[in-house]
Amino acid sequence: MDVVFINKEKQLGTSAAFKYAARSLQKYMGDLGSIYIVGEMPEHARFAKHIPHKSIFDKDWQNQMHAVLAACSDKQITEEFLLVSTTTIMLDAFTGADYPFYRAKNGDGGPNGMYNFQLNCPIRINKLWFTKMPIKPTTKGDYWPRSFYCNFYRAPSFPADDLRLRVGKSMPSISDQLKNRLWAVLSNDTLADPEAIKYLEAKYCVPSCIE
Repeated sequence: MDVVFINKEKQLGTSAAFKYAARSLQKYMGDLGSIYIVGEMPEHARFAKHIPHKSIFDKDWQNQMHAVLAACSDKQITEEFLLVSTTTIMLDAFTGADYPFYRAKNGDGGPNGMYNFQLNCPIRINKLWFTKMPIKPTTKGDYWPRSFYCNFYRAPSFPADDLRLRVGKSMPSISDQLKNRLWAVLSNDTLADPEAIKYLEAKYCVPSCIE
């Protein structure tokens, strides 16, 4: 299964986080196909396939949906692909073809449906289904395309929450924070910490196929 990253223009910290995001996929994703970048090409992605894209709308959700639709319109990408955040690292073995849908433990989806799916874990996108949704980037209102998509097609889901990896004297060790977790989010503060970089370099020491 192919993987799609959306990289917004001038997204701070993307290059550093993306290196580990890509390496974690190569380490843990059993059916990893090609890796595509929609938007600007980050560092550490020399051999990724590129889909140029610019943000042209006023709202973030509009540009996000527009970028996903750009991936859906590319005939080379598998009919179902895994959409992954550039700041998310995977922590255990998985396959994209049967990757579960995770919803937030608390809060509903508001105008997007029953549940809130706005987590930073990967999500499976069916190209045909996504393009057939009744909302478009030009639709009036405020939506979360990810949540709308999962609610509209009634994706079987499991409650979960994000883990933002943090460092500091008052924080548990990195290994303790990541224990029994399936994914984690890297922040700019974390990536500026030498201890965190040392841990990440040891855990994801093998360069990805796109570096």
